[in-house]
Amino acid sequence: MRFSPILFVASILLTTHTVLGATCRCSPSEPCWPTTADWESFNKTIGGALIKTTPPGSVCYPSEPNYSAEACEGVISNWTADNFHSSDPISVSSSWTNDTCDPIYPNGTSIYGDESAGQKGCSLGALPEYIVDVTDSSQIQAALMFAKERNLRINIKNTGHNGAGRNTAAGSLSLWTHNLKNIVYHEIFQPQGCSSNTSWKGSQKAVTIGAGIQGSDLYPFFWANNIVVVTGTSTDVGVVGWATGGGHGFLTGEYGMGADNILEATIVTPAGDVITANSCHNSDLLWAIRGGGGGTFGVIVNMTMKAYPVPSLTLLGLNIAAKNGTSSKAWWKVIAQLNGVFSDIQQQGYYTIGGPPSSSTLNLASSLFFWNKSNATAQSIAAPIRRLLSAANGTVNFTLAELPVTSIFDLVKMYPSGGSLSRSITASRLITKRAVKEQPDLFAQTLEVVGSQAPAPSDGTPNPGISGIMTIGHESVNNSLNPAWRDTVVHLITEQSWGGSMPASNVSRIVNEMTYGKLNALRGLAPESGAYLNEANIFEPGWQWSFYGPNYARLREIKREYDPEGLLWCRQCVGSEDWVQNEDGRLCQAYQPF
Repeated sequence: MRFSPILFVASILLTTHTVLGATCRCSPSEPCWPTTADWESFNKTIGGALIKTTPPGSVCYPSEPNYSAEACEGVISNWTADNFHSSDPISVSSSWTNDTCDPIYPNGTSIYGDESAGQKGCSLGALPEYIVDVTDSSQIQAALMFAKERNLRINIKNTGHNGAGRNTAAGSLSLWTHNLKNIVYHEIFQPQGCSSNTSWKGSQKAVTIGAGIQGSDLYPFFWANNIVVVTGTSTDVGVVGWATGGGHGFLTGEYGMGADNILEATIVTPAGDVITANSCHNSDLLWAIRGGGGGTFGVIVNMTMKAYPVPSLTLLGLNIAAKNGTSSKAWWKVIAQLNGVFSDIQQQGYYTIGGPPSSSTLNLASSLFFWNKSNATAQSIAAPIRRLLSAANGTVNFTLAELPVTSIFDLVKMYPSGGSLSRSITASRLITKRAVKEQPDLFAQTLEVVGSQAPAPSDGTPNPGISGIMTIGHESVNNSLNPAWRDTVVHLITEQSWGGSMPASNVSRIVNEMTYGKLNALRGLAPESGAYLNEANIFEPGWQWSFYGPNYARLREIKREYDPEGLLWCRQCVGSEDWVQNEDGRLCQAYQPF
């Protein structure tokens, strides 16, 4: 089996426990693996919903039985489209598939630039062996029971957006929940078995969604019913996975994080029971999935979220560029001060920062959201931004102007979607008000360390870019979301990418520098804070505290209560330290002396 450079690094970084005489999940090469007849019998119990895995890129390999030059052209042309992977039961656009069957051109070069891909051939890598195309809870129950009886590894995939490999697993039986697409609107929602209605921010409205629902499914429904629910910025992202991990999006600064908006869920537990979790029944499980992740305590079938009347929007566009001759130090000082102003006015929005070679100088582009506020009010709130940048006119040029976007529906349409033909590694941190306001010089220095350079690096290393997320729900809620979110000014991400032709040694250097250099710099700025589990470094050291903070101990206890055998496992998920994923993808129990 072939592994990518990033996974070579992973095999070193993740093997932190000793595996001695371990109990392992059954792998396809072992006698314990179900026979073809066993799989056929299981398929009958789930109504013929079983799929044998064939990687979509296999149609490009002449050595594969399903080779088709015409089909290959279609795969290549759609490979960077998000919905290609999310609508496929198998495909995951992630380095964690091991790059073992990426589409190749006729000359054998992969779509990512690996010239030897054709010679290496196509294999499953980290993709599952079989998939259940789930359309009802009984199929989930049957699959979990089959996996327990046969000691199989279970995987859960909806859209496959998670870049940390939580939705792919070598030698597994995968539950593809993508086709659970029901949507029900409640004018007044009363949780099952509760004696009172639920009200949040003046609304008793709610929407119940199937586990396969994406933003693209919801927006037409919102339009028809004149309501909104918080979702991610990408309409292709699955709402359930997004919300249970925390969830930031266009409306979360106004109405709370995705996790804050979960009211109820129907869940299949690892024991095979279908239960309802809300504030009146199984409230510990509701608490856990509201920020602690949705694929480790049970398999979510549907979820009810708060809904609101459609808000009005004033959108301001902010663009800043360093003047010629501006030093990197001077640029980042202005950006640090700008974040201080964002903190003062509790600004909502997003920004990106880049530099050469995509632009001639360091620059920032931002969208600033003002929900249910007039243009005059928005301009008044944003006045400190204008004053700061006007005073820095020797360092930067800027524009701050209203954009002709007045609704959430128009805003969603203007945001780009789709992937890229490169691999990347990130480091991120929830940057606190203390770090921004009390340590502006250290903040500026940290930004210079982790951000774009001008001129671009001379050694051919890609210039990193920065994303700043300011759509944060600060109101405290009784859930398992890391409390660090409530004191966060900006969720800051730095990212570095590379192409498939880059030597493995260079990739390892980038990964190590991001993980132990840039990430450590961000941690030094806000050591008391954490990171967003859905957008963190994939090798995040001490991820338990970074992702879950003081809630992790309780989350582990709930995990043990509902899944004592560890049937549901995913990387950096609650309780995952009890198991070790070996270099060959095999999952084994970690040695625990106590």
